[in-house]
Amino acid sequence: MASEGVQLRAAGVPVTLADGTERRLRFTLDSLLEIEEECGSLLDYLDGIGGGFRRGKTLTALVAGLAAGLRHDRTVTKDLVKALVMQVMGQRGQWGVLQGYVTALDEAWEQAVPRAEARDAGDPKGSSSAANGSPGQISSVASSASSESVPATSGA
Repeated sequence: MASEGVQLRAAGVPVTLADGTERRLRFTLDSLLEIEEECGSLLDYLDGIGGGFRRGKTLTALVAGLAAGLRHDRTVTKDLVKALVMQVMGQRGQWGVLQGYVTALDEAWEQAVPRAEARDAGDPKGSSSAANGSPGQISSVASSASSESVPATSGA
């Protein structure tokens, strides 16, 4: 279990799920271990979430990231996350919702895994995603799948 200090430092990112509920997406050591197990490695997760639908296992990474980032909320299960993602995918023009999820995942990742240079410089938030090895360009996930989008629902 992650220490209280780690949980407080990574406060998380608010995200509104497809069912209308707002939750806090937060990565802890346990959630990173869950992603690693689900995706094979953290780099495979980043490749999947950042590669768009034409590359990688985007849906696997999206569901793994959401489920892991919401694992602290005992009411959210992986099956619920899958159902919510499928609900969004079944609605024409709702790709912006997935993009909101991806944006929230990126922000939560940067909180949990700040760049070493930023930590050394005293910047607790980190720096650019691409140099961080974080999803960074994951906002391209929705746009590479469809040009239709609606405003993202991340509460950030």
